[in-house]
Amino acid sequence: MVDELARLERLVQGWFANMQHESGALSSYEMAAFRGLLGSEGYDFLGEGGSRVVVALSPDLVAKIDTMIDWAGVNRTEADRWREAERVGYGEVFNPVLFITESDMAWMDSRILVTPRAQVVFEHEVPRGRKREYASALKSAIEFFEQCYPGSDDVEDIHYPFNWGIVDGQVRCIDYGS
Repeated sequence: MVDELARLERLVQGWFANMQHESGALSSYEMAAFRGLLGSEGYDFLGEGGSRVVVALSPDLVAKIDTMIDWAGVNRTEADRWREAERVGYGEVFNPVLFITESDMAWMDSRILVTPRAQVVFEHEVPRGRKREYASALKSAIEFFEQCYPGSDDVEDIHYPFNWGIVDGQVRCIDYGS
């Protein structure tokens, strides 16, 4: 796994080092080209959000790649929130952060974040058999944000079912970096 992560890091670093502009989001053309590059290198594309793409590293692990040219910091935010959730007793609600890249190059620091692969079953709504478990986990996630990040607008994002999935048989928030 270490070799695979190092290969992905080199690929991502090479891509972003060759960007022609210095800030902002990738254009739709650049995003498509980036997804194509990842696919041509054997990475299964699993999804994308406003500032990240997600690829499979293995059947059990995913890499979330920050796609903002000037480093949006969403992976760093998620890693910091994971550490804080663990510290204050809410870790079981969130998908754990297993690794985040560290670099002296500001634009590459925290570019890649690795988490367990979730079974994403909550595309638009929570399945019947999971509603009570989801409601309990969501309540705990809201408590965490209110306790540790009072007034944060990010708490709104965790209400979306697509930010939740099943990890190790438990409902967990899988996207909480905003």
